Amino acid sequence: MIEAHLAGVMIVGEPFRTSHPDELYDFAAAGFMHKITKILPTMSKHRLTPPPPEIYSLHKKVVGTYLMCIKLRSKVPARRIFEDTYENWKRIKKG
Repeated sequence: MIEAHLAGVMIVGEPFRTSHPDELYDFAAAGFMHKITKILPTMSKHRLTPPPPEIYSLHKKVVGTYLMCIKLRSKVPARRIFEDTYENWKRIKKG
């Protein structure tokens, strides 16, 4: 169960681990759905309780965004977007 959760985190984090910040992550070619469907049975079978509503809602939003990117065959500089967003957050937090 723990390994399945760790695998899930790594799969969801894939777009942000490109070798260069401006590298485009190709959602259509990444095989996201294949990777996720391999671990879902383990996660569903061995979970003790369903996730809290706020976490479940977040999961739905993340998966929905990924599915939209797959359907649109998006190529996105995800790491750059993440790094820019993080830098903006740090500036706001200091301000």
